[in-house]
Amino acid sequence: VGTNLLVSIAVAPVPAVPSEATHRVGLAALFAARRVRPDADVTLKWPNDLLLEGAKVAGILAQRSSSTDSLVVGLGMNIGWAPDDAARLGPSVSPAELLASILANLDRLPSDIGPTYRSELSTIGCRVRLEVPGGTFVEGRAVDVDDQGRLLVETDSGDTVAYDAGDVIHVRPLG
Repeated sequence: VGTNLLVSIAVAPVPAVPSEATHRVGLAALFAARRVRPDADVTLKWPNDLLLEGAKVAGILAQRSSSTDSLVVGLGMNIGWAPDDAARLGPSVSPAELLASILANLDRLPSDIGPTYRSELSTIGCRVRLEVPGGTFVEGRAVDVDDQGRLLVETDSGDTVAYDAGDVIHVRPLG
């Protein structure tokens, strides 16, 4: 009943834009979650979360090897248990079948995932508040993701600024 899916996926060689690896895993997990929960609203939140009905159901992180041309993408998906403020897919979902679907989806993704990734991001078009190091907050509208995987935010002053996932502590949607 309290079973979740925790998996690490090795990627080698590292893509020219390393964030592409997490975007690929995110899309594969998104499509797998939609298969097991076709009745639910499942979306991606930039840069590395999967949302179910607006609550976090999965997170994705990557660690690059300093000695080889590889990285490991870790995925944690709530299936049978979730913290109070998060979502879960439900105890009837088989972790093994979900993993098989994720891996099959990885194989089916096109070489250029940029348009698909952008179209699946619930962050795009939303007014957001970004917390960046130093306790600074930036507010504006998330307008796109560039070819480097950075979130483009049109600030309240009218400037469009690119934010790398490594430069952002939190991204929160605003009403």
